[in-house]
Amino acid sequence: MNAYADKRGNGAIASRRAKVAISVLWYSGAALSRGLMRLVGRNPSARFVVLYYHEVPKEARTRFARQMEALTRGTTVVRAAHTGPLPDGGSYVAITFDDAFRSVRTNALPELLSRGFPATIFVPVDFLGQKPGWEIRDGVNEEVMTCDELRSLPELIELGSHSLSHPHLTRIDGARLREEVDTSRHKLAELLGSDVSLLAFPYGEYDDRVVDTCSEAGYERVFGIDPWPADPGGADFVRGRVPVDLNDSPLMFHLKARGAYGWMIHASALKRRLLSLRRAR
Repeated sequence: MNAYADKRGNGAIASRRAKVAISVLWYSGAALSRGLMRLVGRNPSARFVVLYYHEVPKEARTRFARQMEALTRGTTVVRAAHTGPLPDGGSYVAITFDDAFRSVRTNALPELLSRGFPATIFVPVDFLGQKPGWEIRDGVNEEVMTCDELRSLPELIELGSHSLSHPHLTRIDGARLREEVDTSRHKLAELLGSDVSLLAFPYGEYDDRVVDTCSEAGYERVFGIDPWPADPGGADFVRGRVPVDLNDSPLMFHLKARGAYGWMIHASALKRRLLSLRRAR
């Protein structure tokens, strides 16, 4: 490994450790606040976090199983599209998968079903039964599920659109945006024989134009990758999600599942503000 790559690797480790440290502080503060509320006879609001994965390769199934088992202790798993208020004081988690890879059906589904966990899978509709034709991380060699495989999924698994071709929705013109959003919904519904009311933004990218187009297309809820907790009252049209890596440590996964990475939204907003001020000088 060259010095540059080694430096990048060390930087990534340091960054990950810093995020965990800040998340521990954030979580500790929230836990203290919730505990004080209970002491004075008040129940804190429900905590609702939506997690998201991509592939679950065979060699990582045991790690995925450990993460699912961790959710059986102290959290309730609900559907990602849950609407209506959640009881105060509880910790709720939803599980989602982007890209509808076959390994999810083979390796994740048995672990979900054995625990009675619902999940949502977002499908890039024009790539059924094919390898991805979009930008993808190194080392991923997967195929999207076929139409028959999607139809055979049990009722615990809900399906949503991940657009037609997985483009950067914020970078395409209005006509193509409507096609990616609207046509993907109707095409997937026709293939499945059931309504499709959810969409996850490819690459997590969206702006007001994208959100408005999704609303006009009739979606009930859409999902990004901003790590803010979901609204426990169910009023959020755009719902944030927290990324999970199958190599996450038990502590990191615990923190993610309980909303302790929500501070990153505020840090990103502060960073954008500082950059804006710097450019204005």
